[in-house]
Amino acid sequence: MKILIYTHEFPPYHGGAGIYAYELANGLQKLGQDVCVLTTVNNIKDSTIDKNAEFKVIHRSFGKKSIRRNFLFFALTLLKERPDITMVVECAAQMQAARFRRILPYPYIITVHGSEIWSYFDSQKGYFNLHPKEAKRLKQFFLGAHQLISVCNSTKELILEYLPELAVKTTVVHNGISPELFPIMEKATIEEYRSALGLQNKKVLLCVSRLARSKGYEILFRAFKKVLKFLPETMLLIIGNGPEKDNLETLAKELDCSKKICFLGEIPRKKLYIYYNISDLFILTSQQEAFPFVCLEANACGKAVIAGHIGGIPELVTDNVNGMLVTPDNPDEIADQIVNLLENNTTCNIMGKNARKLVLDEFTSYNMAKKTLKIIQNLMEG
Repeated sequence: MKILIYTHEFPPYHGGAGIYAYELANGLQKLGQDVCVLTTVNNIKDSTIDKNAEFKVIHRSFGKKSIRRNFLFFALTLLKERPDITMVVECAAQMQAARFRRILPYPYIITVHGSEIWSYFDSQKGYFNLHPKEAKRLKQFFLGAHQLISVCNSTKELILEYLPELAVKTTVVHNGISPELFPIMEKATIEEYRSALGLQNKKVLLCVSRLARSKGYEILFRAFKKVLKFLPETMLLIIGNGPEKDNLETLAKELDCSKKICFLGEIPRKKLYIYYNISDLFILTSQQEAFPFVCLEANACGKAVIAGHIGGIPELVTDNVNGMLVTPDNPDEIADQIVNLLENNTTCNIMGKNARKLVLDEFTSYNMAKKTLKIIQNLMEG
């Protein structure tokens, strides 16, 4: 079966929707499907992702205002590739594809990650405001979909809050990762990396996410300051970049934590496993999340996760099994859980083993692709 995945976000750029597109394409290809990814030009001539991928990747210079050119790129791809089904899996791609639905009808599936629903249909909660005409177009695009895939149950509830007509068409398929990209390293190798980074005899806390307000870094920093009162040799490593970087560096200085917080910037996904392995505990205090890949990646590397009791996180993190759930805006509670786990190596290690097993059993890209393929096959047969 020929499957076209349309996304404007794709590795090597970071972002959950882009990782989803890659992992889904990878999983479907391993299941014997003919997969093609249509995405934007990434301005990186030598893309390792494209070279190593077993599926086809087509880059086109989609622009926000170049409607005719975008339509031409999209139409020519469909005519050339002739997919049996098209999956539109990311916000910017959905906004473009919605413009083409009437002109070029085709069977399509929409994947929904979460907060984009607010941006489309609720101007009070969304990250951006759409013109009413654009919002109406997107609503028709969603209603015309053959199927909607939600990455978690909380996102499905959000979809049905605004589009209850889609209850029958909406199915939950949890995100999955390629566990081979996130192995557990040997202890000697871990110590070598820790030594190179000056982390010997330190407790290491790791967070991987975009430096944005919604990621809850201010709360995390205030919790971390409390942690240092009990465990002064703890280091907080932060991987990611974003608009709040300067503000967060200033806050770290104001809290007198700047020497204990390391901003590492962007790290290629293929190297993230190193940082998961050298950490003792993974932390995510986002105020909004759906089903974050970083929690799965940390779990795959055998690390317990502390994360907020929001969105789809309770669907992947279970208290005292593979991590702990916290109130994401409560620094005291967060600090208590961090100290508790960092002081109890045995408990942390047991959670880490459970975490690795959970990912291998339930949250692989193969499992995600297998469930998605079943949805596609049912559509084609029906």
